[in-house]
Amino acid sequence: MPWLSVITVTWNAGKALQKTYESLRNQDNKNFEWIIIDGGSSDETLSLITSFGDFVSKWISEKDGGIYDAMNKGLSLATGEYVWFLNAGDCAADAEVITRLYKANGAEVLYGDAKMITPEGKDLGLRRGGVPSTLQLSDLRTGLKVSHQATIVKRNIAPEYNLKYKITGDLDWLIRILKKGASTKCVKGIICVFETGGVSGTRYREAMIERYNCLAFHFGTFPTLFAHIWIIIKAPFVRLFYRY
Repeated sequence: MPWLSVITVTWNAGKALQKTYESLRNQDNKNFEWIIIDGGSSDETLSLITSFGDFVSKWISEKDGGIYDAMNKGLSLATGEYVWFLNAGDCAADAEVITRLYKANGAEVLYGDAKMITPEGKDLGLRRGGVPSTLQLSDLRTGLKVSHQATIVKRNIAPEYNLKYKITGDLDWLIRILKKGASTKCVKGIICVFETGGVSGTRYREAMIERYNCLAFHFGTFPTLFAHIWIIIKAPFVRLFYRY
């Protein structure tokens, strides 16, 4: 049984998938399996997957019901102690990421920093505000405080994604994990590099509404409303200090 299952969801993103492959191929710790869930691509994705050979532990290519349905398929195939979702275009930050994660293992949720870049490769720096030194359920009352791509979870406590969410299922997923009382540990350094402009970025209004409904469900309507009013008030000041 591998220590880690890296699950990559992709669809018509051959060039992006190549970048993810290279970042995993360069890891100095190979104690992981790589699972690719393709949504039935019509570009070069399938030929790329076959060219990766035995480096890909398992893969499927078929139509799915969206990104979280595809992630659930990946979970069902995973055999590692931990699972890490690193989708096409997401990259491990350096060759020692999995080694650092392995040395930190013990907690049920491992997390760290994530660096953002534009599709053109421009460096946008780290997430606003950094990551908390100790991740708690209360940290999620206003949304994700850690990037989904920089969060690694023990497989035996990882639930399936709720398919009623089309954009913010990763937020609901992590809330449900922390509601179980999962232990957490911050891993020093950058875990992953990812491109901005995903679904939540291109469908901003829809994402905000869905995020609000998710948070209201878990934390209550009025606490969530007050938290979002505070976000709106402080937003102009936040933009003064962060590049993105």
